[in-house]
Amino acid sequence: MVETFRFCIGTNAIHQRCNLEDEEKIFVGRSEEIDHLREWAESQDSNVVLLTGPAGSGKTSLVHRAFSEYPEFVRIDFARGMKPESFPYLLAMELLDACSQLSNLSTDDTSRIKDIQTNLMNDTGVTTTIAAGASAKFLGAGVEAKGSQATETKPIKMPDSDVPACRHLADILYRSHHKHLILSLDEADSELVPGIAPAYVLGLIRALEMPDHSVTIWPTRDRQIRDNSSSMKSVEKQVFSERLTLCGLGDDGGPGAVEILQSRFAQAGTSWSDSPISSEVAEFIGRLSRGNIREFIRYTRTALEESARSGKNAPIEMSFAREVPARWSSGEFDFLKN
Repeated sequence: MVETFRFCIGTNAIHQRCNLEDEEKIFVGRSEEIDHLREWAESQDSNVVLLTGPAGSGKTSLVHRAFSEYPEFVRIDFARGMKPESFPYLLAMELLDACSQLSNLSTDDTSRIKDIQTNLMNDTGVTTTIAAGASAKFLGAGVEAKGSQATETKPIKMPDSDVPACRHLADILYRSHHKHLILSLDEADSELVPGIAPAYVLGLIRALEMPDHSVTIWPTRDRQIRDNSSSMKSVEKQVFSERLTLCGLGDDGGPGAVEILQSRFAQAGTSWSDSPISSEVAEFIGRLSRGNIREFIRYTRTALEESARSGKNAPIEMSFAREVPARWSSGEFDFLKN
């Protein structure tokens, strides 16, 4: 029997093992999920990981925030709405940006980076300004830039030289600082790369898959997997049809973040209340969310929506902030503050 490990993200049971007929399911706490997921990914023959789980269970949070704790990983994010013709261009630009931040580069590597940057600009005929700290998920052609982030909204057609250019850059990252590339396509589905585009994108990804150099991660929802697995045009179908050694990560069909917190409330002898949420209760929610601010925000939104429907006051205090060791975006902070 082949032993399959499935890490259950956002579950309530810690260190609990339960033997099933055809697999061993491991429930881990958030502080350990990072190490387990990393060890699992590095032990696989394939370096493509499909991370599944219910909405709000912490898939994206785990990949985007937890993996950033490891300096040897370079994370590159793409999200739905990315145009296939702009994918390699933006990937190359992100790789260039990562390379430019490395110190002690060799003369040859520095020269190669400059050559690639010049050739990319000349071949596309389009100059795109990427503001400092900008995320690729907001830089797809036709996707409006947010804040000070600038993007080119015209379709960008890249030449065949993009793939070797990206491979050169990925190799520089690895050789210079043993940097591993993590390519994260968040909520990837048939809308991400319409029509024949999935094969185009997967072809580029496969070209970048040098041993021990990269991990490609798809965080996607259980329902989305079920809906898309039957479509030959979907990314999931193509990945699974060609990557038979893959197994999904996540608690398939499990509860989302709000249900998890409600369950923890019940276990602690606390339930929903018609009275305003006090600072003590808010702090308690912060502790229950175990530092995952996404869980808290989802919970807060649900509480406010129920309050609006019922006409009952349910203010959210800010005193819980010290309980949540996470950085806030301005939008998240404004939402909770108001």
